[in-house]
Amino acid sequence: MVFGSTGLVGNELVKILNSDDRYVEIKIFGRRASGFAGEKIKEIITDLNDKAVLEVEMTGGHVYCCLGTTIKKARTKEAFRKVDLEFPKRIAEVAATSGVSKMIVISSIGASTRTSNFYLKTKGEMEEALTGILKDKVYFLRPSFLLGNRSESRPGEQAGKILMKFAGPLFRGKMKKYRAIEAHTVAKAMVEIAKKDFAGKHVFESDELVEIVKS
Repeated sequence: MVFGSTGLVGNELVKILNSDDRYVEIKIFGRRASGFAGEKIKEIITDLNDKAVLEVEMTGGHVYCCLGTTIKKARTKEAFRKVDLEFPKRIAEVAATSGVSKMIVISSIGASTRTSNFYLKTKGEMEEALTGILKDKVYFLRPSFLLGNRSESRPGEQAGKILMKFAGPLFRGKMKKYRAIEAHTVAKAMVEIAKKDFAGKHVFESDELVEIVKS
């Protein structure tokens, strides 16, 4: 089950799952058609406000949550929290009663309930809420600056990508987690985390995602 398939990581994730023979069905949940097609693809069109739809359609082993927006796109803090906190909570609540074995969630580097930064605090609250619901069945990925081709234009982000690519080698030791990371790498790490046992580890920083894909 994939939520957020039209985003940068979600788009890469569906491609990987579609070519993975271990998955016999991929359920894509979204407000509009994703554009993906194939024998394994099943699309469920929903705005996620209807919990009953989730309770009927959320059957399977793994849930991949790639939901996320920006303040600029959401326009209000309330709308932002709905996408980045309330929707993941709703998905987790249904997952907890539907036999899901793992829920893999995209969070953010720096996520914490103790920060004054609204974006990072919301991500921290999301992690805390989902852990309370799913306990040891939920896993969080905290990627740094994402590299890849978005469907939407973000001029400022394009400049940031160039800067982060050149600055990457300067981040060493404990700072390695701040290096920019390819969306494809994050998506591949999600699948690896779903497949393997990581001995009780449930939060993965950006540099750890790179190592997971390499191993």
